Parts: sequence; C-alpha cells; structure tokens
Amino acid sequence: MTVGKIIRNARLRQHMRQEDLAEGFCDRSYISLLENDRTTPSLEVLKLIFGRLDLDITLAMPGLVSPNHRNLLSQVRWHIRRNEISVAYNLSSALWFDSAVPVQDGLLRNLVEAWEIPCKLYTLEDYSLFQTLFYHALHHHSADIVVRVGTMLQNQMFRANRFSEAVSLGQFLLTLSEGNPEQRVRIAVTNGSGALRQHKFELALELYDQSHGGTMLLLWTGWVSHGKSAAHIFLQDWNRALVEVDRAIAAYGLADAEKCMDATQNKAIILRSLGRFDESRRLFFRALEYWEHKDAAKSMDILDDMRVLEQVCDNPIGLQWVAGMIARVRNASIGE
Repeated sequence: MTVGKIIRNARLRQHMRQEDLAEGFCDRSYISLLENDRTTPSLEVLKLIFGRLDLDITLAMPGLVSPNHRNLLSQVRWHIRRNEISVAYNLSSALWFDSAVPVQDGLLRNLVEAWEIPCKLYTLEDYSLFQTLFYHALHHHSADIVVRVGTMLQNQMFRANRFSEAVSLGQFLLTLSEGNPEQRVRIAVTNGSGALRQHKFELALELYDQSHGGTMLLLWTGWVSHGKSAAHIFLQDWNRALVEVDRAIAAYGLADAEKCMDATQNKAIILRSLGRFDESRRLFFRALEYWEHKDAAKSMDILDDMRVLEQVCDNPIGLQWVAGMIARVRNASIGE
C-alpha cells in the first residue's frame, strides 16, 4: 500500500477532514495531492501527518526497521496510549542503550519519535526518563539525536517551570546546531513557544532571537516571526508587533495559507490598537472570507474581534452587520 493510501485510509477511519489533517503545517490541497500519490512529502511533513493520525512512521519506511523492531515500537506506542510510561520505557530502553544498533537503520530515530507522545504528558514523574535518554544520547549518538531528545526534555522543563534549566539547555542545543540553520530555528521555536505558554513574553523574545545567524527556511521564519509578534502584542508593543507580523505574513503567504490568515487576523488586531481602523477592518474581512465556509469557530473568533473594533469606532451599522454575521455562522454550524 502506498503512503498516500495509508494516510487516506487512516484519516477516513478517524472521520477527519483533509482540512483538519493539514491544519498548522500545510494546505488542504497538499493533503489531497499526497493522498493521490501525486507528490512526495519530506520526512518532517510525513512525521507531522503520521503523528496527527497516530500512525507508526515506520509504516512509511518499511526498509528502515526490522520486523522485530517494528513490533517493539508498536508495543511501546500501545503502552504510551494507555499512560503506562514505565512499561513503555522498559520495552524500549534495551534497544535504546544498545550502542551496537546503528542510528542509520532508523530504529533510534523512531524511538525518539515514539517518545514524543509521553513528552506531551509533561509530568515530573517522567522527568528522569527524559534526562536519562538525553545523557545517553549525548555520549553515544549523533548531534541530531541529541537535539531531538534535548528538545523534548526542554519542553518538559518549561512545563515544570524550570525556566533557567530550559534556557541553559537551549543554549547548549544551539551550540550543537552550528551550521544547521533549520535546526537552529526549530530550537528557537521550541524555546520561544515554551516561554509564551507560560506568559514569559520578554523571555520568549530573547529566546526567539537566538535563532538568528544563518538562512532560515521560509516556514520556520514565519513561525518565529509569528511567535515574536504574539509576544509583542501581549506586551502592547504594537509597532514592533506590526513589523514581526508582516514578516510572518510574507513567509506564510508562500508556504502555509492557514497560518497566513492567522497572522492576518493578528495584524488586524494590532492595527486596531494603533487606531488604524479602516485597515484593520479590511484585514478582518479578508480573514473572515477565508474561514467563513471552512471553520465556524475561527469565524466566530474573527467576528468577536470585529465587534470590538466597531464598538471602539462607535459604529452602530458595523455592529448590526457583525451581529447578523454571527447569527449566520451559528445557523450554518447548526445546519452541519
């Protein structure tokens, strides 16, 4: 079975739309091309799609992992879904710590991917497991594996409010990533996003800035700029937020239409705060036009922002129009 058919069958089994599968990292049309085997995805995109569908990435790379290893990985993922972290760890640790297993055969990479699932649990109980994996990777495996595991450990540090440790680890990972611009930006996104989640906005800006020094891929440039604009919005530094959101829109415009619309909505909010109401209104309309027939929740969010704009402008006609649109979106959502 082709990769495209694997993705399509898994998506239909989960009653998921192509838009849902694509959200956050690609356009719906790309998923359509992929499912019809009309394009070949990068490994990174494939990991994102398989992760969202809860599929074992080794299904797409049958030659990289032996049947025994694939069976073990399936068991690991099954125990992870049941929150049986200790069992999953014990099953995988023997192979992880076997230095005779070459990284090139894909096993260790897949073990790393498998551990991204418990990483989402972010519990202090599992903290030592990530530390053990990280220190072993540090002494026995490639810089790429060290960065992958280190990024997971860093995410957990942020969740556990261990900010100084997370920042120090981030600095170390950046040092390992010299000469790898894409990896540096990934680390910056992880660092900044972790700080943003904890409302550490000034720290987020400092961490995002660490990605500088090298040509960044367009989509990652957008993610960094989008994160920086969000931090500036929370700090009410509107002019700097406007600069960053413009950079995000320029990057997303060629790489990710949905993220571009999210950034467009953010720009409308910034312009509203700067008193540039006509420009703000035009951008809200643009974002609403994109989402109106695709996502009711996002449409309602935009309409709430537009209602605030018309209230600030003391525009009764605008408020009446927004109220009518809210009713229209609600009725359409109920009809579905």
